[in-house]
Amino acid sequence: MAPPPSYSVAPDDRERSHILSWGALGGIVVLAIGALVLVFPRSDLLTLLRGQGNQSDQGNRDLTVAYLRNIIRTEPKDLSLRLLLVEKLLAGGELKEARQTLDTALALARSTTAGLADWNHWDLVWWQAQLGQAVDGGKDADIRQAATELLSRLKQSAESASTPAQVFTSINAANAVAAILGSVQGNGQATLVQSIQTMQDALLARLLGLPSATAQELARGATLALSAGRLPLASDLFFAARRKTTAPEACLQVL
Repeated sequence: MAPPPSYSVAPDDRERSHILSWGALGGIVVLAIGALVLVFPRSDLLTLLRGQGNQSDQGNRDLTVAYLRNIIRTEPKDLSLRLLLVEKLLAGGELKEARQTLDTALALARSTTAGLADWNHWDLVWWQAQLGQAVDGGKDADIRQAATELLSRLKQSAESASTPAQVFTSINAANAVAAILGSVQGNGQATLVQSIQTMQDALLARLLGLPSATAQELARGATLALSAGRLPLASDLFFAARRKTTAPEACLQVL
């Protein structure tokens, strides 16, 4: 009686057994993508994909990216699909691919004001990730380049802030960058941190001049100014918050 065949799983064994060929695996991926398209309406599936957040399962992320790449081929003018792909690529740490996707989507984004705003958001997120990667690499030149590019984009975002929510979003983004730079020892980092502080001061001053700013928002701005040691600006914001309401209870909340 012939002995049963032996199976090898050693990665360096050229004669090791393959349960499925690469072609078969590729076919399974295509079938899975096709099944997703058939089972879920496009709008429902995209909602599902957006709701997945940062997927921890590499297989699920790869399938999502493959699906998005394929549907983009059929709908090349859908900016939301391209930006969703950028989000998924960034979640997987694929910065090079995310940058390429952003660059190819720029012309499409420029066709509408809203589209360009969405593109600018993900461009900013990409540079934040790039700065984090540069810090991990530990090279001062890479850190300065990424921080300078990111700061330039933060300034553009700050200049267009016209609501209290946008002001605080810009301040929070700037705080995150300052925290990263503050943890790094290197030449030029202190200058960048000072530039960020100057930008934050300008944002808080803009908040002071926004008619739509509520007492609570002005008080929040005053707290931020106070924590940064900007006492005159903090005082102006606190008094502006007090003037927004005459209710005793609200005045006490501002104090």
